[in-house]
Amino acid sequence: MPYIGNELATQFQAFVTQTITGDGSTGYTLDRAVANGKELLVYINNVKQEEGSGKSYTASGTTITFSDAVASTDSCYVVFLGSAVQTVNAPDSSIVSGQIANATLVLPNKLDMNGNELILDADADSSITSDTDDQIDIKIAGADDFQFTANTFTALSGSTIAAQALTAAGDVSFDGGNFVFNESSADKDFRVESNGNANMLVVDGGNDVMSIGRAINTASTVSIQNKDDANNNTLDLFNDNGNRTISMQQDTTGNAKLILQKNDGTNAVRLDANLGGILFGTDTAQANTLDDYEEGSWTPTATDSSVTLATASGEYTKVGRMVHVTAIITFPTTSDGDSAAIGGFPFTCQNGNQYRGGFTIGYNNKGDNEFTFLMSGNTTEAVFHNLSGGSQAYSAHSGKLYIFSGHYPTAS
Repeated sequence: MPYIGNELATQFQAFVTQTITGDGSTGYTLDRAVANGKELLVYINNVKQEEGSGKSYTASGTTITFSDAVASTDSCYVVFLGSAVQTVNAPDSSIVSGQIANATLVLPNKLDMNGNELILDADADSSITSDTDDQIDIKIAGADDFQFTANTFTALSGSTIAAQALTAAGDVSFDGGNFVFNESSADKDFRVESNGNANMLVVDGGNDVMSIGRAINTASTVSIQNKDDANNNTLDLFNDNGNRTISMQQDTTGNAKLILQKNDGTNAVRLDANLGGILFGTDTAQANTLDDYEEGSWTPTATDSSVTLATASGEYTKVGRMVHVTAIITFPTTSDGDSAAIGGFPFTCQNGNQYRGGFTIGYNNKGDNEFTFLMSGNTTEAVFHNLSGGSQAYSAHSGKLYIFSGHYPTAS
């Protein structure tokens, strides 16, 4: 394309220079041959030297000779005036930032900021700086938000780390301040996985429930599952002395145990599902298990269907195998000669004369106490006897009122 004026430059041009290191002599070898010293500019300690015989220096070929020796402490350099070098690359330090526009800068080597601030945005308030040794500071919108030091990343006061997914391959430590999961109350779950259990700790954000050692059970606010049959203790609570006081356990068949312990570690109370009751102290015997407690009312009846009691009401308490009863009865006016007996007791008496128990008549209007009243084995009945052991007829108690209490054992 034709143009007016000087031809456009397609290359950069620079003079060749050489630094001479003094060694106390006057003669030195040049990098390039010259016709004479007038093709050189020579500086010693930044002072231009005069060329010519009897002056500062002379030069011919590749030799330069000084009138005075150049010391090792002198700064000496030479400019070859007749050796301009053309290159498509700009000379060192010849390009400034104003000469680069809308281009991608590719560095052939490292970029040494030397502690200077690297501005990132148009209004110059977001930057990266490392003006403190071994520390990188990140500034956003004019505020110091984040900081890197050796092996540590710090979000400074007022800054927040928000992540869609965060993975840490090594240790994570939180030191200082509060740490809140899901403060916005989103429907998100939190799960901690152990070496052998994918659900070691799970919080179900949507259902407001949590579990330990198992998948979420939405029917329970907190659910805990034992590790295995060999790990008998599912949950242990310890006092301030470090001693276990409450232990929730299971046996190898999965039956539950709840044990309350003293400070010295000995058992005080044990609730055992396998034995079906409560044991006290260190006792583990089935026979000593308190396996029943019940309260209620009962209605005494005459065992003879032709006799109807005029008054009949009672209450009972059953603890384990022992039954305690109280009652009030009034016999009708009768001449019935059958053996007098009261039925309707709440539990069957254990079989055997030694278990028949007995009752205390607290009040009666019969006028004498020449009779006994005790259970019949393997029945729910109690019979009246005279003092010689013989039975008494209903007619002997005609119209009489009795208030009594007593106890007897059951078989189970």
